[in-house]
Amino acid sequence: MDEAFFTREVKARERSLYRIAISYLRQDADAADAVQDALLTAWEKRHSLRETDYFGTWLTRILINGCKTRLRSKPREERLNELPDQAAQNIGEDGLLIREALNSLNLKYRVPLLLYYLDGYPIREVARMMRLPQGTVKSRLSRARKLMREKLTDQEVFEDETI
Repeated sequence: MDEAFFTREVKARERSLYRIAISYLRQDADAADAVQDALLTAWEKRHSLRETDYFGTWLTRILINGCKTRLRSKPREERLNELPDQAAQNIGEDGLLIREALNSLNLKYRVPLLLYYLDGYPIREVARMMRLPQGTVKSRLSRARKLMREKLTDQEVFEDETI
């Protein structure tokens, strides 16, 4: 794997990596640090990747592992439910409600939801990234959709306003 390939693939996944990191760590600075650490690790270990077709999966797995390590080392008293600074900028009330509903989901539901719907990874790849069976990913996606629907219906985001 050469530098041009690595750079091109990282740039294509930049937003996805940040979304995954922020979903785990909840703070902009922590997420940015986690992404940087993952990229450094990936660059140093780039020769261990056997098939370049799995670059995205491999890089995402490095990032997830790094985020989990950071979470284990964080002091327990830090608030985990803070919205990222970026969430309050340039999004409407509905967008903020959706962000809050997403952030209220447990990680085991939030991460597959982000990978599948926002980043467009197929279920097979999400399963590989999260080291889960495909059936588990499908059931977590189903449960996440149900939880989001419940939270957003309670907030009247998707209810018909003509009534």
